[in-house]
Amino acid sequence: FNPDSEELTRVQNEERQRALKQELDQLGYSCYAGLGQPEDGNWQGEDSFLVINIPEPEAVRLQEKYGQLAIVYCEEDAIPRLIF
Repeated sequence: FNPDSEELTRVQNEERQRALKQELDQLGYSCYAGLGQPEDGNWQGEDSFLVINIPEPEAVRLQEKYGQLAIVYCEEDAIPRLIF
């Protein structure tokens, strides 16, 4: 949602989310829908995906392709890292 922090319409964001889901499916990754909720409630939550067993370089490639400023990534140690 909202690539490069540029606010898009709900329809535009949903189209981009569908494209990402389709690409993840084509690449063979299992993924689960999520929702990023703001702590202070000053913006609307954004749809997201939890993607299982995706290598970090592939996750970063998709991050860049879809214009996301950051992703959360975990390895087998389950310690989350914020990647900008």
